Amino acid sequence: MGWLDWTVSPANTNILLIRDPRYASLAPFLSEADRNVHKCPADVYLSRAQGLKRYKERVRSVVMNGTVGDGNAPTGPWDPSMYTQARRFSDLSFPGPERTSVFLEEHPDSINDPFLFPPFSNTWIDVLAGLHGNASTVAFADGHVEVHQWRRSLRNLRVLYNFRAPITRAGDVDLSWMSFHSNRRTEQSH
Repeated sequence: MGWLDWTVSPANTNILLIRDPRYASLAPFLSEADRNVHKCPADVYLSRAQGLKRYKERVRSVVMNGTVGDGNAPTGPWDPSMYTQARRFSDLSFPGPERTSVFLEEHPDSINDPFLFPPFSNTWIDVLAGLHGNASTVAFADGHVEVHQWRRSLRNLRVLYNFRAPITRAGDVDLSWMSFHSNRRTEQSH
């Protein structure tokens, strides 16, 4: 639970929305040693209002792919002809567990809810971060983690403290990568 934005809303710093089982399904799986698995140390961005209130940081920068888990992605900007939710490991059909992204770093301007909508047609809904030299850390369903380098629409996206989806052109390799690495109904991706 929790909605992040650039205001001084308590959800921006409320760790209980991530760590308390009443609010977060994955909370029982986190130990005290996992204290910051939901926050990338490179995400140091705060709005002016948050800085004036002496925020140290916003609570998270890591989200879950909306095609994985039992979230409410189909009620949002979702392409039901393209994507399907994997509620069990056996539901990971295309592209399979070794290529289905689960946890990703979302861009500070884009992050709001705890999951990431995959691209709709040729349009970004939520945008991935490039906090590591235009690259983002991605954890996959089979358990491996990669740092993926962005090459087109997500390259050099500055933090503007106001979300604007990047403009894409046909064949955008970043958009295609995210579409391919989301659980789909068929082999086809954007």
